[in-house]
Amino acid sequence: MTAMELQLMILACETSDGYETGTLFIGDVEPILAALSQKGITEKQVWECQLSLKRAGYIRLHANYNTEDIDPTWSHAAPHFTITPFGLRWWFIRKYGQVHYSQMVRTVKDTRNECLKAGVLTIAAWAERLNMPLLVVQKIMYAEGL
Repeated sequence: MTAMELQLMILACETSDGYETGTLFIGDVEPILAALSQKGITEKQVWECQLSLKRAGYIRLHANYNTEDIDPTWSHAAPHFTITPFGLRWWFIRKYGQVHYSQMVRTVKDTRNECLKAGVLTIAAWAERLNMPLLVVQKIMYAEGL
């Protein structure tokens, strides 16, 4: 991952963490473009980073009507993108470290299995038992395909 791609991913993941719903869909890239522009990164370079991150599996790009590919003549940067499970896993490992994140995943899996056996079916109840924020539990489940 290049330095520009790293900056783009960090901003995207921080944006996702800042959303009240914790969505992984980034529908407003203007603040990200503005932040990267202040670091000397052009919109064309952002577009190239997005394409590279898409090829590497970190993000999915979206244009109008949720099409999966972007026409470079239509826009220099994709207006919308989604952080993939692979990208989210990368973010968690960066944020918490490999060992701590692996421990979190095991704990979520174990608690989920115990709760399912006990008939507790809501993720909110699992998060409460784990004493973890609901959005973190949901994102771990998404990142790990649970």
